[in-house]
Amino acid sequence: MAPLHVVVVSTYPPDRGNLAEYGFHVSHALAQADGVARVTVIANRVANAPETEHVNSKLTIRRRWSLDEPSSFVNIATESTALGADVVYVNAGIRTWGKSRRASIAGAAVPLGLRMAGHKVVTTLHTIGDTVRLDRMGVGKATQLGMRVASHLYLRSNLVTVTMPSMQTVLQAMGSSNVAHLSHGTWGAKVKSPPVVPTPRILSFGFWGAFKDADLLVDSTRKLREQGVPAELVLGGGAHPYFPEIYQQMVARYRDLPFVKFTGYVPEADLSALFTSVSVVVLPYRTNAGASGVLNLCRSYGRPVVLSNEAALLEQLRFEGGSALVFDDAPSLVESLRQVLTDPALAYSMGEGNLAVARRVTLETQAQKLARIFADLVDGRSMERWLAPTRMHEAPDIEPGRANLVVCPPA
Repeated sequence: MAPLHVVVVSTYPPDRGNLAEYGFHVSHALAQADGVARVTVIANRVANAPETEHVNSKLTIRRRWSLDEPSSFVNIATESTALGADVVYVNAGIRTWGKSRRASIAGAAVPLGLRMAGHKVVTTLHTIGDTVRLDRMGVGKATQLGMRVASHLYLRSNLVTVTMPSMQTVLQAMGSSNVAHLSHGTWGAKVKSPPVVPTPRILSFGFWGAFKDADLLVDSTRKLREQGVPAELVLGGGAHPYFPEIYQQMVARYRDLPFVKFTGYVPEADLSALFTSVSVVVLPYRTNAGASGVLNLCRSYGRPVVLSNEAALLEQLRFEGGSALVFDDAPSLVESLRQVLTDPALAYSMGEGNLAVARRVTLETQAQKLARIFADLVDGRSMERWLAPTRMHEAPDIEPGRANLVVCPPA
């Protein structure tokens, strides 16, 4: 068949959240994938960003919708039809379309609208409410119900891909038979070998909202220093776009501590300098909404990782491989950090294990799989080969109150 014209519906930089970074990388990767002639991104409007941008001969950005404006989503189906899309790929998650419940429901109906307009639609759903500890995020019953409705709407796509096997299981239990698991993908190996950083510097990175525990990190770093480990803590990244007050309060509490540094938002061009300057990265999640992009960054830069005992993070290790020290309370976090900061051989071996995942599970390999899914869908071939459950390593035994080293070889 002729190479495809793929229309991608996604948020896109200079937007700083809402899966915009993933939208950028997957669009560029798809434009280089076999069987794809060109990619047009129907993106959200952002201040000072042009309405139309020709990135190269195969990739064009057209900004035709706005966050929190449900009526603007009609433009997506109209634009896709005008462009003559062979297949439309929707990049979505919780609150991709804006802060309000109304916008989230309207956005979740985009695949249905595209189907009604006659398009073949594949949606990557990064998050679903049923796999998130919403009680730990202060989410009310009305919002939880809205998330369940949104999941059902997304399932009106021809095919939904999810980044975690557990999400596939949950959606299948809801009666769906069109859900495939496809890894998020890393940004590839950004270093040849794990950087050796002599300064005991701890990084925690990402948007700061209700789902991460900065207080636990600061207290643990203070205890390490009291034990003679001269640890420094870098709180990387900025405010969550929907919860800016949490970051503001965090800065106010800790900006005068000499061992704590805030970076604010880190542009992509500065990520390498940040990740190669730290000894270890901590993911202190109370709950996690899906595959962790920060964990994938750690893999790309060969960093040892310390994770909270959170189901989605452990699941990501189990199906993709890698290594981490896992904690489940404050003392075990201190012990995990002490181990990796005082044992260079352990830190290096953990970094190597994670770098191996970065070399193997890249966004480019996932984009190639997406391109094959698109071709199967357009040609009317069976989608069964994409729907098989993902094989995972056995769940690790996490001993309470201890620093648990979890090592999963490549699946």
